[in-house]
Amino acid sequence: FAASDTKLCKELERRKGNESFKASEYEASIRFYTISIALHPLNDSVWANRAIAHIKLKLFDLAEQDCNACLMLNKSNVKGLARRGFARFSQGKY
Repeated sequence: FAASDTKLCKELERRKGNESFKASEYEASIRFYTISIALHPLNDSVWANRAIAHIKLKLFDLAEQDCNACLMLNKSNVKGLARRGFARFSQGKY
């Protein structure tokens, strides 16, 4: 793949993830976000998106891990911070 092809593919997968999430198809959205992350792991917002899908499935440990990755890339990502707090709270990590 050329760099432009990879960028287009990761964007398409992110959009598919967003569409799946809006349709409450959380497992599908996780698959699409995972592909997008594999193609471009430095996009903090996709990590945060996958985290909320994990939260919807009550996979709080995985959500926390995604939020940690998101915040390593952008420590001021508000969604990453909020979702990590919720994931930790849901695990009893006060």
